[in-house]
Amino acid sequence: MAQSVGNLATLTSEAEGVFLSNGLTAGVRSDGRNCHDRRPISITTNTISAANASATLDCDNTHIIVGIKTDITTLPSGAVNRCRLVRIGVECPEQPGEEEQQLNTALDVLMFKGLDETCLIIDNPFAWTISIDILITGVIHPSIVELSSLAIIAAFKGLWLPKVSVIPPLEEGEKPSINLEEEDTNGHDITPLVSALPICVVSGINGPRMVVDVSAAEAKSCRGVLAVGVDRKGCIVSIWKWNMIVREEASCMGMDPHLLPELLIHAQEEASHLYDALHRAGGLLQHQQ
Repeated sequence: MAQSVGNLATLTSEAEGVFLSNGLTAGVRSDGRNCHDRRPISITTNTISAANASATLDCDNTHIIVGIKTDITTLPSGAVNRCRLVRIGVECPEQPGEEEQQLNTALDVLMFKGLDETCLIIDNPFAWTISIDILITGVIHPSIVELSSLAIIAAFKGLWLPKVSVIPPLEEGEKPSINLEEEDTNGHDITPLVSALPICVVSGINGPRMVVDVSAAEAKSCRGVLAVGVDRKGCIVSIWKWNMIVREEASCMGMDPHLLPELLIHAQEEASHLYDALHRAGGLLQHQQ
């Protein structure tokens, strides 16, 4: 019987592994879905009253809560372009610390590394900071990266920052201060940042087939699992090779490089469908009063 890696992997016998692999090759999965079918997803926004913005995502036995908190910071002199203004933290109670940290790193690299944060700068030396806290419970699987990115984008849809004016010091030696103009309904414009957030499409490769919404057991049968960050324009902005669940099989997880172009095109198409689903606020997204 295959060994479990932390709490992430599902114990799978050799016979079960062959059954799953043969099914994926034939385009049929153990729960009746084909390789391109996703499980139903439910997203509700504004679920945490103490957060500036929030969203809760449910998919089968996986539950993801995203809370966003904002603050104003004073940037160090000469370090305006070197400070990270968006930070992410992931907590997975049913997941070992090492895997939790890898998941945190994957989301940070896929969604936020290289993201243009200049729209968060108010006026030197003041800037908005955004802290994203994610709590994940239930069944953990490779597609948790994809689901988390959907929940993060949904939460950002409800984020509003008040406009800030900087008050110059009245006397020499004093520091400038700020004033929040909360009556200004337009607020501080962070549209460039929000519109640049990518969806992280996770796909598995099994023979000639691409598999979406990959489970932990299915990942063991795939030749590789790749997460691809795709923005709203369809541009690929990041790639992450998933090996958290199948570490003990890493030696046989080499991907055929000839499949990479097809996989990237597949990721762009899937991202377009997911963006459309998120845009249909009356369908996928629900707003909790």
